[in-house]
Amino acid sequence: MNPAALFRLKADVKAFEAAHPKFTAFLHYAAEHSLQEGNVLEVTVRQPDGKEVRSNLRLSEDDVRMLKDLLELLHTEK
Repeated sequence: MNPAALFRLKADVKAFEAAHPKFTAFLHYAAEHSLQEGNVLEVTVRQPDGKEVRSNLRLSEDDVRMLKDLLELLHTEK
């Protein structure tokens, strides 16, 4: 990843956290307490017309390592 893109991404993450503090607090808690192999991560998206799309995955050891690395990369300057 090019350094300028990473810099922009980190700025976007900070803006997202400022705009959605409760959601990001939930994500931080979940990342700290629930990133374990075998746990199921489920996401539901509800559209304005009420339609929903949902997916889930069971975390593997590789998934956990990648997610932790990504979180560390995005939050190195707290």
